[in-house]
Amino acid sequence: MSSRLRSSMVPKISFFAFQDIITSTSGILIIVILLLGTFLGSVAPESPVLNRMLEPKLLEEKKNLIAEVAKLREIQGSLIDRTTNLPINSDRIHQTRERLESEKTKLEAEVRGKKVSNQNKTEELSGAIESSGLTPLVSEVEALANSNETAKKAVAKLDAEHEQLQKAVEKNEVKLAKFEAEKGKVWLQPRAQDTTKAPLILSLGSEKAQLYEFDKPERSQTWPLGSKETVAGVTGKLKQYSPRTHYLVIFMHPEGVSEANEIKSIAKDKLGFDVGWDTLEPGKVLQTGPPPVFQLDEPEPLPSLPPSQS
Repeated sequence: MSSRLRSSMVPKISFFAFQDIITSTSGILIIVILLLGTFLGSVAPESPVLNRMLEPKLLEEKKNLIAEVAKLREIQGSLIDRTTNLPINSDRIHQTRERLESEKTKLEAEVRGKKVSNQNKTEELSGAIESSGLTPLVSEVEALANSNETAKKAVAKLDAEHEQLQKAVEKNEVKLAKFEAEKGKVWLQPRAQDTTKAPLILSLGSEKAQLYEFDKPERSQTWPLGSKETVAGVTGKLKQYSPRTHYLVIFMHPEGVSEANEIKSIAKDKLGFDVGWDTLEPGKVLQTGPPPVFQLDEPEPLPSLPPSQS
């Protein structure tokens, strides 16, 4: 009696819903399989227009492919002929390959060993430095190394600037040497005057006398100094000029003082010229024509130096 009561109180389990789901799913799969089976044997309809459009292009591509295949076969044949003619020593190739593999293995082992050794040494050195309290010293050494590298760059820059300055100095020294070579030569420079007369220059050197127009030195005339012809020749030449258009300037060395005094007296008192005179120091030579221009190049300011305060 009690067992019946207990069995009637337990709820019953129904599998109807689960069976319904399984049945529906199986039916759907069967329908899908049947539909797919009907399409497997079907063939897509051909389009005559599309075939006519694609046929020339396909034929051209087919022709190109055939030519390319023929070319490749020709190359293949030549390569086969070439390789068949080459003597092949299989034993030697095998031995060479084994040797290369052995060397490769050996080198790889050495590289790995060196890497490990270097890593161990670096770790040992770092540990020794740290344990000995030299870390600040190492930092100081690195800072000094960086400072030294900066100083090297600065020195290289200064060397380049020094070389540039040296070239400029050498260039000016060449010009200065030319200037020294012209030392002792005297050129006359015209200056603005109230008179409209042109100067006549009489140069009495140590050996000769020379008379010429200031702006026409190519028309000069010379006489030997100390002869009787000097005063007469200069006087005759002065008579070709007019005191109204020219005046006379005499430059003399000590050797020509007597001739200068005589010519000065004749030109001033008898011919009516305005006469001026000046002495030349020993070793000085009066030059004709325009003086040379001497100009030293100003060196460019160096970047490492501050600009000069003018």
